Amino acid sequence: MTRHYWVLFHRYTGLMMTLFLVIVALTGSVLAFKDELDTWLNPDLLCVEERDAPMLDPLVLIGKAEESEPNMRVDEALLHVVPSRSFEVSLAPRFKNTAVKELVTLPVILGAFNKEDGIVMIYLDPYTGKKIGERNITKGVSGRKDIIWFLYRLHMMLALPASYAGLGARILGVVALVWTIDCFVGFYLTLPPRPRKQFLTLQ
Repeated sequence: MTRHYWVLFHRYTGLMMTLFLVIVALTGSVLAFKDELDTWLNPDLLCVEERDAPMLDPLVLIGKAEESEPNMRVDEALLHVVPSRSFEVSLAPRFKNTAVKELVTLPVILGAFNKEDGIVMIYLDPYTGKKIGERNITKGVSGRKDIIWFLYRLHMMLALPASYAGLGARILGVVALVWTIDCFVGFYLTLPPRPRKQFLTLQ
């Protein structure tokens, strides 16, 4: 392949990737401060008043979370509590007739087997176990409590609906692969071109 071909490849793949790279770069810059921004936007959901009282054991809090949502199961939770923070528990629908291939294709966060109900995160008071609030992190933005998780979904899978979450993740995967190849092409183009062969004309 000629050098001219690689110049065209480098130019047009760069143009095609621009939108995706801008989205990932901007959202990634915000998500570097995900916890701080989420706390600033949602102090009523994430913060509790620190008081001089014993906090409940994390396993007890996890049990209370499942009691509050009988049709859901605990998908993720931390095993420590912080005095000034609510206790966060991620819940997903219980397995019923879900196909096995849907369980292993993509993580829950991408909506692999959670196309309707979404992933629900509930927040409990670590001192009493009382439910403070909840939010669905796999659906659209309905208020300030959903902004950070919407940016996360935009960063990870272009914020496509849960049923198309795998498509968004794969698109970004292909873009990342093409970008990697394009980096090597760009390096090749920085090298000096081969000198053209000179032919001596005899007169």
